[in-house]
Amino acid sequence: LFYYPEYSTTVPEDLPVHSSVTRVFAEDADLGRNGEVYYSFSEISEYFAIHPVTGVVSLTRALRYAERSVYDFLVEAKDRGEIEFKGGRKPSTTTRVSIIVTQVNLHGPEIYVYHLPEIYESSHADIYAIVRVIDRDEGVNGEVNSLEIVDGDDDGHFRITPLEKQTPIVKGEEFNIEVLKLAHKRSVSNRYNLTLRAIDKGRPSRTTYISVPIKIKEYTFNKPVFDREIYEIDVSENTPINSSIIRLKIDERGNSDLGQIFLEIVGGNEAG
Repeated sequence: LFYYPEYSTTVPEDLPVHSSVTRVFAEDADLGRNGEVYYSFSEISEYFAIHPVTGVVSLTRALRYAERSVYDFLVEAKDRGEIEFKGGRKPSTTTRVSIIVTQVNLHGPEIYVYHLPEIYESSHADIYAIVRVIDRDEGVNGEVNSLEIVDGDDDGHFRITPLEKQTPIVKGEEFNIEVLKLAHKRSVSNRYNLTLRAIDKGRPSRTTYISVPIKIKEYTFNKPVFDREIYEIDVSENTPINSSIIRLKIDERGNSDLGQIFLEIVGGNEAG
């Protein structure tokens, strides 16, 4: 007879293959060969094996909590006696084995960053990048607890904010990297290398780090300049009204993006 009518044990889903899971034990009061007990499963198992002599149940295939969390099977014990029932079946006894699989925080968060090639040093409250964080675990282990900037921003020019409207059909969470203020100063570096840290809600939690390079482009704007400081012209007193008397030329000084330029007379024309 088996010592217990039922055996129950709990194992983590990352238990290594070939590990011992539990041991069943039965005894026979007979002496000698008739008292020797052999163990076997009542049905073939894909995930477990039992040693026919020791009764040790071991794992033969990797477990996965998301696929199955409980395994139930019967173990049969027979002696080596010569006595058989009708039909050639030897006397035997059975016990039930229940193996409960517990979920493990297997995966750390994965961080994906989609950012602009560069930003101008005068930027303010702009979004530099969208960050997506996913975790391939199931349940609470697959949820994101936090995303933070932990290095590379001593002056506080950037911040992480969660995206207001998350996409429910897409696993993971999305965040923005916002530019708070990049003052037009010589002290502002032209490059940053932010270190982001993502932590999941697993027990124990897992942490992932990633570096995000940021290139700051200097914003150079040269105001339009006349090609001469002073224009001198002679106009006869009988020149018709609305006649062109001079053409003014603007020197863009390498600025091809000045756009449309407007001119006005701001002094010396009081008579109109």
